[in-house]
Amino acid sequence: YSKNHFVRYFVKSVSLSTSANIGILYFGAKFFGKLQIGSIVGNIIIIPFVGLVFFCGYINCLLSYIWNDAAAVFANIIINSVLSVINYVAEFFSQGIFHLNILSPPDSFFIIYLIICAALYMLLDDN
Repeated sequence: YSKNHFVRYFVKSVSLSTSANIGILYFGAKFFGKLQIGSIVGNIIIIPFVGLVFFCGYINCLLSYIWNDAAAVFANIIINSVLSVINYVAEFFSQGIFHLNILSPPDSFFIIYLIICAALYMLLDDN
């Protein structure tokens, strides 16, 4: 595991995105009959930006108590710009070319799915 903070943050972002997508994979297939390939790649790009928006929002909240006009400018320039990037990436990866239509899995597959998720959790658990 790297001591470089950027590499660790990137690995955590990719892990979070991948685990979230694995977590909803069955339900997307079951209820919508689709695998959304774009969400895997899109989330890997979006998650670091969401962290940045959260951090900037916290700073903006503190700044608004000190200097409200500066907080408004900060929100309009920095936060809205990052949110625009997030929105663009989300729209791009939600296009139909990133969806794979599949047959709905049977209800009995849910138990197998839970076993696969538990095995992946145990495999990736640091403890």
